[in-house]
Amino acid sequence: HLASIRRSPYLLTMPALARGDERRILRFLAEAESFGGEHPFEGEFLTQLARLVPADWIGFVHGAGPKPYSCFERPGDEQLYGEVDWSQLPPVCEESPHFVHLEQRVGTVKLSDFLTHRKLHGTELYNLLLAPISIEDSIALRLPVAGMAEFVFDRAADFDERDRAVLDALSPHLTRLFRAHETRVRLRVAIALLCQRNGGLYGALSPLTGREREVLELAAEGRTNGEIAERL
Repeated sequence: HLASIRRSPYLLTMPALARGDERRILRFLAEAESFGGEHPFEGEFLTQLARLVPADWIGFVHGAGPKPYSCFERPGDEQLYGEVDWSQLPPVCEESPHFVHLEQRVGTVKLSDFLTHRKLHGTELYNLLLAPISIEDSIALRLPVAGMAEFVFDRAADFDERDRAVLDALSPHLTRLFRAHETRVRLRVAIALLCQRNGGLYGALSPLTGREREVLELAAEGRTNGEIAERL
């Protein structure tokens, strides 16, 4: 798996990557499945991601259609926006131009792609939300999956092309982790329905071989591919 990542064109065609970035990215990807919890992008995952793209606040936001959005913050970042009363802010403060851009597109964009510091400092977004907590730039990566699935990084210093290149290199692998998690969630729901209709887990899985049942049960428990392979 690591060999295929090393040969990935996403790494080979990233001129903005700094020296040593490829090694750091490979190390992160080799351990990425072990960082998260119930969701692959919560908790320690975001802490480790910050080693590649440093920021003052890091979060992952996911939602689709009328479903409520979920947001995971890096442990320790909860207080940065914790006292913001979003209901009291004008709608423009929630319509940062890079987020508006990503509503119809995937990829990585920076707030500074759209606004110079001078223009940013004249906005309500900056004066009411960013300036009080000393945030000067933001970068977001939207994954190419159904619904909205974005990593967001905010910090006092500007993000640069190296930060964008790192996130672009990570994007296909983060997408794979996300889709694997969604598959496990759907699988657990499907198994629960089968159990209801077939009088328990044994009846639902009886047409399968012993090895197939074991793989399915482990996947339904939320085990990663690496954990399943090690168990088998």
